[in-house]
Amino acid sequence: MLIRAQIYKERKKPLLLKLQPYLIKVRHKPEEWPSTMCGDRSNKINFDINLYKVCREVRAHLLEPEGLFHWIYPYFPEDLCFFNDGYCWLSTSAHEGDAEIYTNNKDDVQVLKDLGLKFKYKDKEIKMFYEEY
Repeated sequence: MLIRAQIYKERKKPLLLKLQPYLIKVRHKPEEWPSTMCGDRSNKINFDINLYKVCREVRAHLLEPEGLFHWIYPYFPEDLCFFNDGYCWLSTSAHEGDAEIYTNNKDDVQVLKDLGLKFKYKDKEIKMFYEEY
């Protein structure tokens, strides 16, 4: 466990320093996050959620893990999500190899299909995750 924590510390710190100019907000010990169980009954889980502006300058840093599902502990922060107008648009659970896109925009879906993504559709009402930033 200590080895994994040391790897995380060594890998995370340089990445977070590069992203620092784009940091919007930090939430400590969150109660909820898309695709993630944030707490347990013992209240021993302690992590932060960092929200960053996505822009051209951040792109290279987002590509460092070489894949969406490579954002995984201990090498990178986990459960990367993207938001549009405060609502979660893409959530991931890297260790499970799962990603969800929340949209009813057919043009968004077509662009992603053209990029080679394959979809499983869930045609049901869901509560959209909203993050004030």
